Amino acid sequence: RMLRTGAGHLNTTIAHQLEEMFDAPVIEAYGSTETGFIACNSLQAEKRKLGSVGLSCGCDIMIQQPDETPSPVGISGEVVVRGKNIIDNYDGDPAGTQAAFQGEWYRTGDLGKLDDEGYLFLKGRLKEVIRRGGQSISPGEIESSLLEHSDVKEAIIFGVPHPTLGEDIGVVVVPIEGAKVTKSDLTSFLATRVSVYKIPQEIIFVETIPTGDTGKVQRRNLARD
Repeated sequence: RMLRTGAGHLNTTIAHQLEEMFDAPVIEAYGSTETGFIACNSLQAEKRKLGSVGLSCGCDIMIQQPDETPSPVGISGEVVVRGKNIIDNYDGDPAGTQAAFQGEWYRTGDLGKLDDEGYLFLKGRLKEVIRRGGQSISPGEIESSLLEHSDVKEAIIFGVPHPTLGEDIGVVVVPIEGAKVTKSDLTSFLATRVSVYKIPQEIIFVETIPTGDTGKVQRRNLARD
């Protein structure tokens, strides 16, 4: 009847592929161990927004700037939440509790924005944001754009050290089997979809992208390697 995600944002290209494969809607939801479900999209097609993890499941959701002021509608910032379903401390870890909580609000560490109807759109983890010469770059936007290319099977963006910019954009790409895609092809493709400063200067083609014990890509390990 449906497919539902439960952790965070699912790439829109992958969501479309899943819907075509199973002939069923993909319903994005969002939550964590500390919070239970925070938000969920609707099963009703007219209320579902692709690319969003939906509306609140009962808790309060706020987007805030680094100075802890609320972000205006449509402006990205850290997702913070409060409600009866959310823990209020980490047992035996006062330092962790102090870092994760801001009064009643739990700091998720996720980057996102709310639209004018209250739908939540996630843009990645704050710790994964690349700080390139004063510009903040979310890996998810570039990855989503690369996955729209018909010759790209997987793409992972991560930050790499740079002597003057602080960080620069690193990317590894797994091409579709038999594809002859080149770095020039992908940079030209990205130029029509993202700002110039978000286009990686180096693209590494690989057969597979390594993952950790939980099956997730370890961006920091890619940067180190």
